[in-house]
Amino acid sequence: SGLWVNGDDGVIRGIEAKTGKVVAVLKDGHEPGSKVRSIWAGWVQCDGKTEEWLVSGGFDKRLVVWKTQ
Repeated sequence: SGLWVNGDDGVIRGIEAKTGKVVAVLKDGHEPGSKVRSIWAGWVQCDGKTEEWLVSGGFDKRLVVWKTQ
């Protein structure tokens, strides 16, 4: 359990709520050096399965859908 934070460097970091440590780093979705403007994370029903998705939008005008493996 934790939260996702966006950065000025185009990287999204997952932070564990209990420890405050970075446990995940999402990169290569936005142009290098471009700020991530907004993020949304939640559970999505897809083909009868529940998947966790994170959607990010940046100043590079990209909308990126990140899915867990």
